Amino acid sequence: MKKIALAAALVLSACARSSNDLPEIHYGRDACARCGMIVSEERFASGYIGAGGETVAYDDLGEFLDAVSKEPALAAKSYVHDAQDGRWLRAAQAVFVKLEGFATPMGSGYAAFASEKEAGDFATRLGKRLEGPVVTLAPR
Repeated sequence: MKKIALAAALVLSACARSSNDLPEIHYGRDACARCGMIVSEERFASGYIGAGGETVAYDDLGEFLDAVSKEPALAAKSYVHDAQDGRWLRAAQAVFVKLEGFATPMGSGYAAFASEKEAGDFATRLGKRLEGPVVTLAPR
């Protein structure tokens, strides 16, 4: 019986570790991987777990999108915050929009959403226009 309990504990611990690939960002302390500024606003933060188990964080979605444009494989392991409710979204499944006059840490104006409809609704509520096309990191 002890062997079964031990095996179950090992399986559960491995599952928890593999499903918990969310970056752990210490707001007000961790620096952006691109610009070096302190990551202070959760709603604009994004990141991933690096090869050594460390969190790699970005303080602005524009900087994150620039990093992904140079290294597309980052999209599959990265997370972004939904601009509406702050929950983590897989970057490869998120929709990114640039909003006219939307203040972000580095001035990119990008926000992430779970769907194009949510992005449009958010822009309408703020009285903002979308600048340019909707950006996705994976084929839809």
